[in-house]
Amino acid sequence: MAAAAAPIVIHLWMRHTYRESPWAAMRFLQAAIKRQARRMQLQQWLLLALRTLILLLVAVAAAKPFLSDLGWIGGGTRVHRVLVIDTSLSMSAVEREDSRFARAIALATEMIDASRPGESFSLVTLADPPQVRLSGPVADKSRVKAELAQLETNFGTAELPATLALVSQVIADADQRSEPFDRHEVVCLSDLGKNTWGSVAGERQSIAHQLSASTELIVVDVGSDSAANLSVSQLELADAFPTAGRPITVSAVIDNHSADVARDMIVELQVDGVVSEERRVSIEAASSTAVSFTRTMPEAGWHRFELHLPDDALRGDDREYLVANLPESVGVLCVEGRPGAARYLASALNPTGERSGQIVPTVISAGGLRDTRLEDFRCVLLSNVGELTASEAEQLTVYVRNGGGLGIFLGDAVNVDSYNATARRESKITFAVPDPHLVLFGQLLASDVATRQSLLPVKLLPPVSQTTYGIDPLEYQHPIASVFRGREQSGLLSTPISRHCPLEVTSAEAKVALALSDGSPLLVTCRLGDGMVAVCGTAASLDSIDPATGQPWTLWPAWPSFLPVVRELVDYLENDRATLSRVVADDIAGRAKKVTNEPITVTRPDERVDSLVVADNEWRYDDLDLPGIYAVNSEASEQLLAVNTLAAESDLTPVSADDLQPGIKVVSDLSYSSFGGESLSSTAWLHRWLLYAVLLLLVTESIVANRWGRASS
Repeated sequence: MAAAAAPIVIHLWMRHTYRESPWAAMRFLQAAIKRQARRMQLQQWLLLALRTLILLLVAVAAAKPFLSDLGWIGGGTRVHRVLVIDTSLSMSAVEREDSRFARAIALATEMIDASRPGESFSLVTLADPPQVRLSGPVADKSRVKAELAQLETNFGTAELPATLALVSQVIADADQRSEPFDRHEVVCLSDLGKNTWGSVAGERQSIAHQLSASTELIVVDVGSDSAANLSVSQLELADAFPTAGRPITVSAVIDNHSADVARDMIVELQVDGVVSEERRVSIEAASSTAVSFTRTMPEAGWHRFELHLPDDALRGDDREYLVANLPESVGVLCVEGRPGAARYLASALNPTGERSGQIVPTVISAGGLRDTRLEDFRCVLLSNVGELTASEAEQLTVYVRNGGGLGIFLGDAVNVDSYNATARRESKITFAVPDPHLVLFGQLLASDVATRQSLLPVKLLPPVSQTTYGIDPLEYQHPIASVFRGREQSGLLSTPISRHCPLEVTSAEAKVALALSDGSPLLVTCRLGDGMVAVCGTAASLDSIDPATGQPWTLWPAWPSFLPVVRELVDYLENDRATLSRVVADDIAGRAKKVTNEPITVTRPDERVDSLVVADNEWRYDDLDLPGIYAVNSEASEQLLAVNTLAAESDLTPVSADDLQPGIKVVSDLSYSSFGGESLSSTAWLHRWLLYAVLLLLVTESIVANRWGRASS
């Protein structure tokens, strides 16, 4: 600004560059000059003012002042701005050379650069779970931008309610650390994806109530309405009992999330890291298509399957992973309470009786259950087993929680009071592993809670005899019953059942697969840990006799519908044992043998190897942040785990801003949006108007100087 004094200094200096000398002729010139002195003096002062003002305005414009700095409006306002950056998978979609996330970071950086004195920042990620990256308030722009530059998108989702709760806590903490701010502003940069914002669309009660009364919520939309994306939403083994040495079918579902047809797209299946087969498919707009591949795996054990799509806008969901532990045959343990009580089950599972069959049933008596290694079988079926001891109930519970399947058929030897007392008891389980094999199971560990869900999802009532019942498939909704849809002549509806134990459902997670004609549950299934339990209220043999009539409880074992129901039941119970999968951000846990300190490692898809700490015979791993195949290794075994992205993140269509709740203001460009009385870009327009004024003054000065100069000459 000191340069603005240059014209004045030059003017004063030039006044002393001449000397006065008397000259007779000057009297005539002075007389003429005096007549125009006042006009010339005014012109000179105006030119001096114009030139000085030009330099002054250039200096002021270069400093980019704000009206609040000058004290004209909002002087002294202390603003705390919480930047919330969406880091979910959909933000990595590339549009017009840059990703949505890159645009969000660029806009946030511009906002920080344009901030004025008195503004402080906090930084929170919109993720699952959300994280506070800068609790703030931080006034150092370089520090905020450095933390912002370290953010990256993830392969998971975003949890909006939890993020807002965290932001509310950040605001409360900011007021407690220093003098309360005059205003809090929450600026969320997101693509308004349905998976994140759909839960608040259409609701009329504002979610902004989670924030303080002095807070305004602004959402900067960095997405696009025309985003197109293809994704794999499902990859599975379609066979009921996949085994090595026999053809297996790998099926997938591919979704087209765009308004255009995807034509001649090449879909590639890799098996154990080698390209196995390619298919060329076309998918209609906004629809899905199924594609399947048939392969024969010659060797038993773990196998890796990967389905690849061509790269598109969102590359994180163009791969889907599947692992399968294929046995040479499916072993099913049939436990009979009386001799012959399980022979119909064994015959339904293996009609030919060959030991080389796809399903190999092993029949034992109830007394041999305690000494049998259940982990060698994919499924355990109990038929008319009279009682379960506490140790047997615990043994079966551990087996099911670790991924096993348990089916219970009742009969005339069953003591319902004993079952209710032992199998329905909720108690802490102490794991005892007889062998050093590694076991993966769900997120619930023995040390987490003192009680567990009981083995039985129902309460058994004393058996009743009435007129002959039929079976109600309940509109074929359950997977076990769905195989009979369209096959009403298969005998399922007319299955004769004259005696059964009523089942009183006690678990909220239980599902009724089949019912009797009067609506009473007949077959109930329920998930327990990583496994499944099913209870059938009637017998699986003709040996259970109704004392009132002397007739069998049911003729179902001799009925045409018995074989497909048993096979579908076993397929449903053991299906999760063949494959093991999670989604990004899940965690896994497991147990190892107590008597050894065997090392356990996890090999990630990025080839990083993490060592796990085993405490009290248990371990947990919660760093499943990448899609791909993870290998959990111990000295004795290896287990593979497929981790995939959540299908909901693949739909890039945003929710409408009009559908969001009141209190949420949606803008698309920070330069033209305002809230809290001032622009989001901190009134950056002031210096532009100053430069426009400089340009106008330069033109004016040139015209005036030229005109007055000619007039004076």
